[in-house]
Amino acid sequence: MQEHLIGKIPCKPEIARADLYRMNAGELLGRYVNWADRFVMPRSRRVITWEGFPRHGVLRPQHSETVQLLAHKIEAGDDLMPHLSKDIHRSGYVPPKPLRRENTKRRGVEWDDKDYVLNAFETHHLHLTPRGSRELLYVIFSRNDAFFLMLGDHKSFNDGTLAQAVAESRAGTSLELKGILGPANPRSMREQNTLQRYGFTTAYQVEGRTVMGAFLSAAGTSPLHTMYADRMLRMIHELEPRIDEPGFAHESFERNRKPYPTAPNFEWMMQHCDLCLVETTTGVGFPMLTWRR
Repeated sequence: MQEHLIGKIPCKPEIARADLYRMNAGELLGRYVNWADRFVMPRSRRVITWEGFPRHGVLRPQHSETVQLLAHKIEAGDDLMPHLSKDIHRSGYVPPKPLRRENTKRRGVEWDDKDYVLNAFETHHLHLTPRGSRELLYVIFSRNDAFFLMLGDHKSFNDGTLAQAVAESRAGTSLELKGILGPANPRSMREQNTLQRYGFTTAYQVEGRTVMGAFLSAAGTSPLHTMYADRMLRMIHELEPRIDEPGFAHESFERNRKPYPTAPNFEWMMQHCDLCLVETTTGVGFPMLTWRR
């Protein structure tokens, strides 16, 4: 599986693929999920439009029809790849820039191989049309729902407008930090974005409430990706010694009404971000851990 993942992640430059071979299994899985989560697994989802959607960003009457067409695609489970950034196919892993000896400043985050908005806010940005558009639809995907947050543009990454929409949408949800008072002189959203670009986790203030802001590691990665990679690794270590035992996964075949092979051979694989176990002689696979989207 490691060979398969190393081969799938696009590297820039290509010579940087050698770095992937030097990574341990946990780091490699984390790198893979950081890249693969930028795609949106085709799956029929219910579209939910946040009540604050019209108040934020650049939404105009002329955008309504295009937004509605994209909503229909999501509900139908169409492939959204034409609406995603082309960089996904080019920059899955970019090595960190070398730090000059005379430079004593904190090293910046290498963002070329990371989706800042996805890692910070669990939010995808979709171009309105397959040919690309200046406007971007910011959507929070789960496995069953698509939450329309805001129509903005690339400036929304850093000018504070997206962060403000995220903050307001989180008030009154599980992402509100109950009983925590914010600072007397809170930073502006633009200032918070500057901190986040250096990998700082933040909290936002919304009318006296404190909500979770960006949730980032110092490397700009999402801790959710890292924790999920750790869960996958634990499961692999737990099940790997049992895979060659007679009758392994026999119950899974029975539940799915599939005949159990006489000489089974199991291999691990990733389907998007889901960890699966596949029996290679029959091609029958089972999801062992499923990602949140």
